[in-house]
Amino acid sequence: INHSLPKHCNISTLFCCLETSRYLFCLCDYLVASHPSTSRVDFTRARLQMVTLLFTQMCEAVAVCHEASVYHRNITLDSFLTVDGPLHGSHTLKLTGFTLATTVDFPADMKCGSVPYMSYGA
Repeated sequence: INHSLPKHCNISTLFCCLETSRYLFCLCDYLVASHPSTSRVDFTRARLQMVTLLFTQMCEAVAVCHEASVYHRNITLDSFLTVDGPLHGSHTLKLTGFTLATTVDFPADMKCGSVPYMSYGA
């Protein structure tokens, strides 16, 4: 599913997969990144602009997926990595973790949540 997505600065890239009888190796972006929940966010006025930018990046990544008819189905903080941007103090979010993703609009294996949310599992 990740291969069907267009290249985008806020979505991690899966370049190729190699499968053996015992293992699956995935070649992805090399990201020196941190998990958003480990970063203490200071909601001062100076930081509000950064938080707004990161939220916009989250929404843009999900919108690109939906435009390509890919539905992530597991949007949590664990699904994003923050990467240091080109400018000092700037950050870029990367959407990762497409394990539960689908291309089916309303899958039959949906067990909880509302139909538009499409949560997988019980």
